[in-house]
Amino acid sequence: MRFIFSNGGIVVYLLSFISIVSLSVVLEKIYYYVKNEKKSSVNELTSLIEFQMKNKKNSEIAVENELREFFINKTLKLENKLWVLAIAGSLSPLLGLLGTVGGMIKAFGTIALVGTGDPKLLAEGISEALITTAAGICVALPTSAFYSYFCKKNQKIILTLEKVSIETINKIKSDN
Repeated sequence: MRFIFSNGGIVVYLLSFISIVSLSVVLEKIYYYVKNEKKSSVNELTSLIEFQMKNKKNSEIAVENELREFFINKTLKLENKLWVLAIAGSLSPLLGLLGTVGGMIKAFGTIALVGTGDPKLLAEGISEALITTAAGICVALPTSAFYSYFCKKNQKIILTLEKVSIETINKIKSDN
């Protein structure tokens, strides 16, 4: 590990920071799903609809507005901080590439100064290039995978809630 940080340059430190931030968002999202999304949203939505529909003072437009507000609030909660994963997933390989270019510039700078006689001098730049490339990919892969997973999970939750809301409204209308 020390080798990676000592030979990877500043880009590895930036990628480490991005990976820590990404990991904290992933853990926070997992905690949110485990804590809040076990049927509680469906129950909350069903209660809201039943209350609104049975309260004769509320028109269908008022119920629709309540539902719209519920879905907007739920979507905001589900998508909270996903932008961090999106940026980290796309920025990490670019930072890795930047480190690659920096390492190759070092290697060619060394060649320009001392020639190709001492491979040890060239190895430093090439090592930095390879380390930063690998680090960028290692951060981007899981971050992008979790981002895609969370987006799909959010979509499934919202679609399930929409389905439940339509079913509940239809049931209440047919009972009246």
